Amino acid sequence: MSKNKKNIHSNRIAEIKSPKESGQQSSIIFILLLVLITYLCFSNAFSNGFTNWDDNKYITNNLLIKSLSYDNIKNIFSTYVVGNYHPFAILSLAIDYHFYKLDPSGFHTTSILIHVLNVVLVFFLIKLLSGKSISAFISALLFGIHPMHVESVAWVAERKDVLYVLFYISSLYFYVLYRKLSHKKPLFYLLTFILFIFSLLSKGQAVTLPIVLLLIDYFTGQKINKKIIVEKIPFFIMSFIMGVVAIKAQISSGSVVDLPHYSLIEGVLFGSFSFLAYIFKMIFPLNLSAFYPYPEIEKSLPFYYYLSPFFLLALVYFIFRFYKKNKALVFGLTMLLNVSPAIAAAPNFEGVMQFKVSGRKKPELMDYFVKGNKVRIERVDKSLEKEGAVILDMLDGRIARLTH
Repeated sequence: MSKNKKNIHSNRIAEIKSPKESGQQSSIIFILLLVLITYLCFSNAFSNGFTNWDDNKYITNNLLIKSLSYDNIKNIFSTYVVGNYHPFAILSLAIDYHFYKLDPSGFHTTSILIHVLNVVLVFFLIKLLSGKSISAFISALLFGIHPMHVESVAWVAERKDVLYVLFYISSLYFYVLYRKLSHKKPLFYLLTFILFIFSLLSKGQAVTLPIVLLLIDYFTGQKINKKIIVEKIPFFIMSFIMGVVAIKAQISSGSVVDLPHYSLIEGVLFGSFSFLAYIFKMIFPLNLSAFYPYPEIEKSLPFYYYLSPFFLLALVYFIFRFYKKNKALVFGLTMLLNVSPAIAAAPNFEGVMQFKVSGRKKPELMDYFVKGNKVRIERVDKSLEKEGAVILDMLDGRIARLTH
């Protein structure tokens, strides 16, 4: 009798899972859900074609992607493309061309797979930072299916976006390991730096990573001392170098244009409005567009442009006010610095929120038609008549619009 009781007791103990095992199982379930949901939301993009809005410059008419020879790879790493220096992005397109030629489904498959991998990486990063699987799941899900991410994933020309994020998040992950673990610290630091360089070579917006590393130090309770600053110096140096290269690339393509009709004060208003618009559309993704033109010169600016700097100052005050009280909230808000390169570049392009139109004149009229899974952008302007209508294949009603 006592023997049977012991067996029953031991069986019950065996059925009780340790917190670690339970956490691992929940993580696996969350990851599977993230992969499935993200895949389903972007599944229509597999049937998308190429557009004549930069896809022709990056893929169909781009000789740089037509060969993987040693000489051509050297050209990839020494050539500006569409006013940008992002050799890793061009190399990834060249690899796609090697296997798929000009079959757009292959290119879209690669972009979606990279995005799904990024979603999983965001899950691991947030879990490592917060220690909470549910927080990591919610964050990764929002990252994966937010409408403002559609453009980066479903438009082949934006391969640079998904690729730079892949290395960016990986770099942050290894940096958190470097901060939290006592062993293999030199290896984790080296991997953080190497992946940062890879991210820079994918898209210049990665220059913000050194600032984010400092934010992670703040969030994890590190004292910002001389050692912390010194170890970031190589990262800031690389950001400066790639920033200079990015400016040269823009100048070489004629993408940097003056805005003689707008004053310095109006430029500040545009920058403030742009920053707040990114925040607003992240919370309320409404009336999204592929293009955000500057206000008409003949008319006065809408009143909310004049209010934007005050709201921005209020946000800065809020961050400093809660600097020590709520690290998670401050960390999340200051992560918005990642959009700052886009805002800094906005006066060089033709939209108050960044979207590059290669230095052309602002179209006199842009009409948007959304039908089914297509967003049609028709430009009525003599300087663009040769291009005709631009057809952008996007996701259907689940995520309806091309955004940035």
